Amino acid sequence: MNAMTAECGTGPAAQGTAVLAGMMRLALSIRDLLDDESEEGRVAIACAARNRMRRFGLPRETGGARDITDPVLCRALALACLVLLGDLADPTDGATHFHRHTEQPDWAAAATAKALIGRHIFYALDRQPDA
Repeated sequence: MNAMTAECGTGPAAQGTAVLAGMMRLALSIRDLLDDESEEGRVAIACAARNRMRRFGLPRETGGARDITDPVLCRALALACLVLLGDLADPTDGATHFHRHTEQPDWAAAATAKALIGRHIFYALDRQPDA
């Protein structure tokens, strides 16, 4: 059993529900970052979010509307599906964290950048930075 299926029961229906819930949580975690990014930047953000999920577990539940007709959410969900399936190459070289190039979070000072894609700098961290 993996991180995507660990939250619900053990039967096939419960595992399917957990997988869909995990995909939606991943999509919601990247949704608000996609609007002003290039396609390469969108893929990089989705890959880094997937890498973080694989290393550190599912993202926290995020708020916000879940209107399935929202084109930004649909794009985020489609990207989440593609990166979870491994259908897109990871341009971040396994990055788990990122920030806009105009920002400098404290955790980034001690980290080595893996890639600069679109408006974000990507890093592969061994542990979650302190909030």
